[in-house]
Amino acid sequence: MQFENFQQMKYALAKSEPENEAKKDIADIIFGYYENIIKSTKQFITKEQISHIVSIMSKANNIVFCGMGSSGIIAEEFNSRTERMGINSSSITDSHAMLIKTTLMGNKDVLFCFSYTGKTQSVIDSARIAKDNGAKVVVITNYDETELTKIADEVVLVSSHIYMDDEKFVNTQIASLFVLDILTYSLLENDKRMENRKKHLIRLISMDEAGQRGQDSAG
Repeated sequence: MQFENFQQMKYALAKSEPENEAKKDIADIIFGYYENIIKSTKQFITKEQISHIVSIMSKANNIVFCGMGSSGIIAEEFNSRTERMGINSSSITDSHAMLIKTTLMGNKDVLFCFSYTGKTQSVIDSARIAKDNGAKVVVITNYDETELTKIADEVVLVSSHIYMDDEKFVNTQIASLFVLDILTYSLLENDKRMENRKKHLIRLISMDEAGQRGQDSAG
């Protein structure tokens, strides 16, 4: 069997059942796709790399998450999680804002770049600027050996939905979310971060309850 790249080989090895999609329920088909993508992505990830990335994040003064399109949604999600842990972080999904923000980064900062192809020029330019300023650059992408991965200090490879060979399946985020869950879980093993998250959630619940009481009084 011939493979175009390493990721495709890993995906093929992760598949455990023969394809017979025509006889399956749609829910079973999607479940199978999720399972295969997560299995193949897991093969790229090592405990050592996750520990190293968590260490980089723990030592950072400031963390910036960037991405465009659906990758931008992942960047915003990770930022939402880290902010609630008390980590100084922000997310950027605008190309002009990326260049401004990364110009101000320094050697105690970390830039996370989310890019499906690794070819988004604004993300590449931002990574290069951050790197030149001494910041650490972590890239989460579907493809290795790109201009973006060559800039990175750490590259986390994730599987791609295109290996499902089903044009109706368009989820480009599930593999990156799997990585985010691993990093989030690892970060929350720190008691202080877990405490910060709980405080934040309690505050949100209190605000929601206060808002509801205000609506009831107005009614």
